[in-house]
Amino acid sequence: MRFLLIIFWLFFPALAQAACSGEDLRPRLSAKSAARLEQAVAKVPFAEGNHWIARRGEQSIHVVGTMHLGDGRMHRVMRQLRPLILSSDLVFLEQLASNLPEDPQEVMKTYQHHFVMPRGKRLDQLLSPADYDAIRLQAQLLGISQDIAPFVQPWVYSRRLRASGCGPRGLTGPRGLDERIRRFSLKRGIALAALEKPGDGLRAFSGRPLKDQLRLLELNLHNSFSNNDLAVTRREAFFDENLTEGWILTSWKRAEAAGRDRAQIERLDAQLFRRLHDNRNKAWMSVLRSRTEKDILVAVGAAHLPGRNGVLNLLQRQGYILERTKFR
Repeated sequence: MRFLLIIFWLFFPALAQAACSGEDLRPRLSAKSAARLEQAVAKVPFAEGNHWIARRGEQSIHVVGTMHLGDGRMHRVMRQLRPLILSSDLVFLEQLASNLPEDPQEVMKTYQHHFVMPRGKRLDQLLSPADYDAIRLQAQLLGISQDIAPFVQPWVYSRRLRASGCGPRGLTGPRGLDERIRRFSLKRGIALAALEKPGDGLRAFSGRPLKDQLRLLELNLHNSFSNNDLAVTRREAFFDENLTEGWILTSWKRAEAAGRDRAQIERLDAQLFRRLHDNRNKAWMSVLRSRTEKDILVAVGAAHLPGRNGVLNLLQRQGYILERTKFR
């Protein structure tokens, strides 16, 4: 059970706190790089904005982009959102912890396969001795015993290696925007629902081919890109309501740091993005189509909003009229 709790902490990093030495990369760009970034962002549908209204007939869906890590600036966002939550017939979040089985043993049985290697496979036999020594250290940092460490899927360690020291900010930092919305809704008796089951997000990581998980783990072990810079850049871009800008820039920087392995890391990062964002966004549409409530609030990670397969563009394809509105 301890192992399972560690993994859930890893998957929902809003509980982690650490010192941060990162900085926003955007102000350091040259004029040429800034122009290139602007051109890339311009190609992305609905690249800007954290709060949009989708209207079709008598139904209105407020789509709010969230950040799972907490930040004191979210107080201002919540002042804007509270009246909207109170007027909603239903509030959708990505997932709800209340949808997990009550019995801890049942939780372990249900989700263990997302974290455990396929039968007969061991990391210490699939990685070089030097790379596995590095993994043993990561296991120790996660509190995973050395006898269990070889049987943990590669994505778990990749997730750890991509973690930054830039955790929540402020006294209420552990509460991301999703959690603040959830708490307020419960307190005021507003109906809550989940767009997916808890295991759906995990499947985006564990469902990839083992060879791709292993290759990405190897690349993460040797990539020199600053995770702190990545975290700060995306966080500041979120509050500027232009997460797309931060996401594209940090993806470029990660690829550049990979050197000769750039094409590989671009392919594997794109694969993960499709599974973690595009595929889930499409699945969420069928959930939303089934609802007849007049006023709905959908609060999901801001990275789910933009793009050809983003929530906003998918809603527009469904015949909704989109309008950007105030976020904070």
